[in-house]
Amino acid sequence: MEKLLDKMEKNTPCILLIICMITMMIGIIHANDTYAIDFENEIINPKDRVVYTGQGYFSVYYDGKAHNASAWEVTYSKDKVNWRNAVTDSNYEFLDSLVSSSNRPTSQVIETNDGYMVRRKNCIRHGLNYVTRDDNIILLDKNFNVLKSYSGDYVSDMSYINGVYYINTYSQYGEYIPETHMNVVSEEKSYYSTDFENWHVYNESGGIPIINDGHELFIRNGKLQYKYNRYLTQGLGDIALSQNGVAKQGIIYESVDIGEIIQVHDYLFANLVYDGTNCPDKIAVSKDGVYFTIISIPEENCWLSDVFELKDNRFEFDITNSSKYYSCPIEQIDEALNVSDIYVQFQDKILGFETPPVIESGSTLVPMRFLFEQMGADVEWNGETQTATATLDNTAVTFAIDDTNAEVNNTPATMDVPARLINGKTMVPLRFLSEEMGFEVAWDAESRTAIIE
Repeated sequence: MEKLLDKMEKNTPCILLIICMITMMIGIIHANDTYAIDFENEIINPKDRVVYTGQGYFSVYYDGKAHNASAWEVTYSKDKVNWRNAVTDSNYEFLDSLVSSSNRPTSQVIETNDGYMVRRKNCIRHGLNYVTRDDNIILLDKNFNVLKSYSGDYVSDMSYINGVYYINTYSQYGEYIPETHMNVVSEEKSYYSTDFENWHVYNESGGIPIINDGHELFIRNGKLQYKYNRYLTQGLGDIALSQNGVAKQGIIYESVDIGEIIQVHDYLFANLVYDGTNCPDKIAVSKDGVYFTIISIPEENCWLSDVFELKDNRFEFDITNSSKYYSCPIEQIDEALNVSDIYVQFQDKILGFETPPVIESGSTLVPMRFLFEQMGADVEWNGETQTATATLDNTAVTFAIDDTNAEVNNTPATMDVPARLINGKTMVPLRFLSEEMGFEVAWDAESRTAIIE
């Protein structure tokens, strides 16, 4: 069946040539569902790196000459243009953990209702803080004075939603696995607090809710393993839609296996699942956590260690196993993104299509293969007539590309819009095929979600 569907989804050479020419003009080449960005190899001025807080930006620079407040240049801005001093007598001793010796940010900062929530690490910013458990997180007021601190297990991530603080923690290393030469990190757990003093278990298996580009998501990174002085993801992570801190529908993806999420500004950069042998040499990027785009990274046998935002609206990519530093304009990432405000829920899961749904004449079109796989339907393809027949139980629906005429159990039927070929994917009318297959389709206007049950 898969080979037949592949034949159906191949475009004509002419259309492929046009698509290639257009994408090359904007600096992004689409090939085998992977985009190649025009990365620039350059040396970044440390003062150009910023940490996004959700509402503004921190810039941290240490001159390395003394350990006092005068040695630090820490500023805050709402617009990356107008900056004000953020160094105080109460916080400068904490600042040495906010950047590395090469002045690269190793901190996570989240703006709260009353100030700032700062997570410090002496190593990679995203991942396990294995250096110290003391004062892992501090709270600053609006004038950047230290209010409170959290000490306890190793904190790997944090968030703040509607007045509630969330942290994800690890308590110890796990067993050594000879096949991967790594130690599985175990005993992951997440907590929440409304006062930053009394902490309660949020999830026994770890994971926290986050806000990204207006979307609330529950994220639990894949199981971590330790190698070469950093923690790597090994297993599959979990991403779900969330509401008011409560995980709702899980997300099932058509073609990506998400391991570790790195949140930078309103973007989710994801390392793919790593089997301990060959690195994927690719990353996934998304804004809503549902529709991801696969991007090639410009080094072999490597993975993404971190991403930094720069003052001139670019991203810098820290790639492991490489001595080079790469950057690209944020607009190139935007051009590559698979974006849609239409979502499809099949039973209790959101479908993370490789090609997002589109609307044509009021009808929702979705990728045929992934939808039918979830339904459990079989598909046959007739190459001569360019016709597909989908069969589920005792129902057979036959339809053709660019033709609204269909048959249901050999009885003529008419679709509002025909199936289409879009970006090499066969897109089919969701409501017609779902209902003819025996499912009910409801529309949630608030979330713009088609719900199939």
